Amino acid sequence: MTIRNTDKMKYNLNWKEEYNRKMVSAKEAAKVVKSGDRIYIPLQGPRLIHHEIAKRKDELRNVEIHMARPSTAQVIDFTSESGWEKSFKIENEIFIGDENRWATDEKKSIYNPVIFSLQFKPYDEKRPEVRPIDVFIVNVAPPNEQGFCNFGHELWHKKSCARRAKIVLAEVDDSMVTAHGDNWIHVSEIDYLVDAPVKLLSENEKQNLINKVKSEWRDEMAGLIPRIDPILLARNQEAILEFPPDMLALFLGLMEPAETTKKIAGYVSELI
Repeated sequence: MTIRNTDKMKYNLNWKEEYNRKMVSAKEAAKVVKSGDRIYIPLQGPRLIHHEIAKRKDELRNVEIHMARPSTAQVIDFTSESGWEKSFKIENEIFIGDENRWATDEKKSIYNPVIFSLQFKPYDEKRPEVRPIDVFIVNVAPPNEQGFCNFGHELWHKKSCARRAKIVLAEVDDSMVTAHGDNWIHVSEIDYLVDAPVKLLSENEKQNLINKVKSEWRDEMAGLIPRIDPILLARNQEAILEFPPDMLALFLGLMEPAETTKKIAGYVSELI
């Protein structure tokens, strides 16, 4: 397994030219995926590229979608059309939780937990049973003056994946906060970039969304929308308008927790 040696890399000082050259649409970026590829999507990952990959269902076969924690939106993207099983296999490695338990129960994703500290040991030891990361899809903050993009406040193992992937696709999200530490990737280490700004909803747009929800949900649920984080709301407004109401309520945390969930929380609270 080849690891991108970022410690010794001579970064391109003229990175702005390289940045512009690598900037493509989400549709163009999705074209790098081939049948049989293994794709890795991290926790709180991108919003655009996986949509375009899902649209290629009829031309792709046996693509493994490995996600740190598949979201409801991502799973629905890949499994909404009949015959998706021939095209995509979804693997979940960290959390299931309420928002994705349905997918595991319906056999639309499998759960294969890992230990972060040991996750890349088989890769680096070049064990024969390990499948390489063909395409890594991640979201990053816009580059700083030196051409380094930040992975944001949820680094997890994004940098480790990027160093080991054959191809890195990055969505540039201007709403991401900058977190310090070893949390950067240079434009030179990214193969394709996609502009993915988050446009916050205006008060009128938010009210229209509330009215739509009121027409399909209980009024008390619609009343919770103003309490949702503005960036989370903006990122998920398409899902809010298109997905089934009960699934959306679960996805956005607007439902009363199940009795099982409350019991588990009670047990955990005794240990805190």
